[in-house]
Amino acid sequence: MTAEERLVVLEQELARAKRRWCWLTGAVGLAAASGLAVAAWLAVSGGLRWPSVEAPPAGPGPGELRANRFVLGVCPSNSLTASILISV
Repeated sequence: MTAEERLVVLEQELARAKRRWCWLTGAVGLAAASGLAVAAWLAVSGGLRWPSVEAPPAGPGPGELRANRFVLGVCPSNSLTASILISV
């Protein structure tokens, strides 16, 4: 192989490498743009909703009794246990 033939082969390999680099950067750019477009669409449409901790209901529900104190006592005369709920 002469120097001229080697130079031709080297120029062909360089052109091939440039084409591959162009396709690779184009594919990566397209993937990045698609990812950003999907993320923007989900953010605008409300698709990205994270579960949140909800506050308990304001008032007691059906069959629910709320109190601030619970007092449990024993009556000394007959040894019966009594309890009371105190709501303040």
